[in-house]
Amino acid sequence: MELINNATILVVPRWVRVTVIAILGILATFYLGTTLIGAYDPAHEGWIQSGAEVLGIIIPLLMLGLIAGFSHSGVEALVARGASYLSDTIPRLTVLFHEPSDIVSDSTKPTHGKLMPQPVVLVQSARNLAIANYLVEASSLNEDIAGTATFRREIPFRIELNATKANVNILIQKDIIAGQASEASPQSLFPHSVAGAEHEGYWFAKELVTRKFLGRDYMAIVAVKRLPADFLISPLQRLDFGQDLIFMLRSMLNERPLLFAKAGDRV
Repeated sequence: MELINNATILVVPRWVRVTVIAILGILATFYLGTTLIGAYDPAHEGWIQSGAEVLGIIIPLLMLGLIAGFSHSGVEALVARGASYLSDTIPRLTVLFHEPSDIVSDSTKPTHGKLMPQPVVLVQSARNLAIANYLVEASSLNEDIAGTATFRREIPFRIELNATKANVNILIQKDIIAGQASEASPQSLFPHSVAGAEHEGYWFAKELVTRKFLGRDYMAIVAVKRLPADFLISPLQRLDFGQDLIFMLRSMLNERPLLFAKAGDRV
């Protein structure tokens, strides 16, 4: 059973995958060459069979050797999966801050099939660390309602990923809520968004905590969500959590855009 579990969570490094593909390409070219020679030169007609036999032995041994020698399994594999999820998947999902109407196109042509560009996103992460900081630049849908011009806003947040739990910090610049930081709570700042997130299983700390990020002081909303036991090995569960997280942050941005600093104001 342990062997099956380890095989399920096996992580093959990218360079191993690239190396295997490159070697397969070289061997395929070699076999094609021997096949052509065997087909057109009667003196070497046995090369076709010989080439197939050699490749049939070399390719499986080569692939098994590379995978067994350089892949990760067990706890090490789970750590690698978690770190990769934070550094690669979450930034790609920040495209959900956009609206379909943000696609610039000819009004006479349909926009389906086009790719939405990813927003500007800064990521602080490491391959062996299940913690990541993010700074996304996005525009609010409702900023014009607040009586101000529309600006791109900075949405800073942090994810600390446990095997079956995620701690999320949503950061608000301290000077923006100066004077009310001691009384502020997630429910008072974002009542609509927090109510929706609680319905989806998030728990929110009652008080904000202090955080420092990129040289600035922030007050952080601390949210915790329990994850399924198969989270790190289930693409569906990872996609569900990532999408749900970005939609929660997007809802907060649209609910209270003025609580997020304007992009470009950083000194």
